[in-house]
This record gives sequence, structure tokens and C-alpha cells, in this order.
Amino acid sequence: MGKRPLRIMMAVLGGLGLALPSGLPAAAASVPTAQAITWGACAAPPDGIPDGGQQCGTLSVPRDYQQPDGPHITVAVSRIRAADPAKRRGVLLVNPGGPGGSGLDLPRVLTILMPQSVLDAYDLIGFDPRGVGASTPVTCGLTPQEATQAMV
Repeated sequence: MGKRPLRIMMAVLGGLGLALPSGLPAAAASVPTAQAITWGACAAPPDGIPDGGQQCGTLSVPRDYQQPDGPHITVAVSRIRAADPAKRRGVLLVNPGGPGGSGLDLPRVLTILMPQSVLDAYDLIGFDPRGVGASTPVTCGLTPQEATQAMV
């Protein structure tokens, strides 16, 4: 795993209040991770998808991990807590893939697809990658007309 994905993973997991693995490279360990997420209501789920008790929040991360004290962006995150806290083993962080896929509602979808034993034991965590959905949009300094032309 390269340094950048490891740093992103650490920021997301640390921001979720999760234990981080030990023995990580020094560069990755220097990323600030102590950040509380204020969890609240999410937008209504798409038709046919259960709510599942999903909560949403945002995580502030550096726009450029080479400048951790520079400008920050927000990444939208969601969670559905383990159904049986006594059986909780950790989290399943789901990645929507891409490019451009929203993952905020993936935990809700997983409540349909996963066996109850998994739902009992794991918090389901989803997110919208930077530039997607409810996360900070990507801007390249283009006017709306220039951006439209660049997509053609």
C-alpha cells in the first residue's frame, strides 16, 4: 500500500474514532487523526432501500497530504452501527469504486445483502470520495462553461 492511500485510511479511521493499526510508516503516522464526527440524520434513502438506522457526518481532511496544515476539504461519511453491540468486532469500510461513485448509501444497501451475523458484528461505514456527492466538489479554477467543454 502506498503512502497516500495509507494516510487517507488513517484519517478516515481515526476520524471515525477507530483504533489504528500499529507499526505504520512514520509519514503515515504523522497525519492528524484525532477528530470527532458529529453524527446526525442522513438524507432519505433511495426508493426500495431501507433506512437501516444510518447516520451521516463529515470528516475534514487536508486537500493535499503533503501540506497537512494547508486547506482542508470535507468528506461525507455514513455509518450503521453493529446490530448487536455485545458481538461487535469492528468495522467494514466500503469503497464505492469509481471513478465518481457515491458510497454514502452503501451501508444501507449492505443491510439487504449481508447475513445477519455480519450486521450483528460490524459497523458499516460508507463515504463519498472527494469530489463526489456530499463531499467537497472538485474545482480546477474553470468557469462552468469551461468545465462543460472539458467534459465533451
